[in-house]
Amino acid sequence: MTTINEIPIKCPVCKEEFNMTVIMSTNTMGYADLDLRPAEMQRSTMYISINECPNCGYAEFDFSREPKIKREYLESEEYQSCEGIEFKSERSKPFYKAYLINRKEENTQNELNFLMHSIWSCDDSEDCENARKLRRIACQLLETILSNIEKHKEWADKDTLMLMKSDLMRRGEMFDELIEEYETVSFEDTLLNNINQFQIKKSKEKDSARYTIGTVISLYG
Repeated sequence: MTTINEIPIKCPVCKEEFNMTVIMSTNTMGYADLDLRPAEMQRSTMYISINECPNCGYAEFDFSREPKIKREYLESEEYQSCEGIEFKSERSKPFYKAYLINRKEENTQNELNFLMHSIWSCDDSEDCENARKLRRIACQLLETILSNIEKHKEWADKDTLMLMKSDLMRRGEMFDELIEEYETVSFEDTLLNNINQFQIKKSKEKDSARYTIGTVISLYG
């Protein structure tokens, strides 16, 4: 069961107060997607967890965090227009704005997290072109993280990041690139190897559909 509440909060940028919507509790039942999007009920309530200050437009999950960003950036054309991306759904915009803030602050972990949420919001609104575009951006970000993994101590599991990237590549229709990069890759864990083989197989079929970890388990055991 998901429970939602509103609490008064002060924006850390403009210092104006407003009521912030927060998820007090939620749950998941079932397998996550191959890009690690959680199952229901958390899946359908993720948009509630992002808040945007009605005064200055600052977007975040955690308004208790002291940001490095200045209000001038929030007023910029880059931020206001989401870099010119015309999203089909208004729900995608706050996530992308939060991604821009964390990219500016070089907070890599939050940067990827918000970008993934924006992608999932595009999926929900059938905004296929922008979902594909953002997945390719996320691939570039993950490539940077993986090439400097020793500098990103906040990332505990390189294998998970590699398989997240492969799903982003497949669903971003980077089929040939995925096959070339992952066909000779092997993992110590059997399930991870099965996921990798599944991604290669679906890329050879030019299949960019959504699949869950449960799909792979049902096929390979």
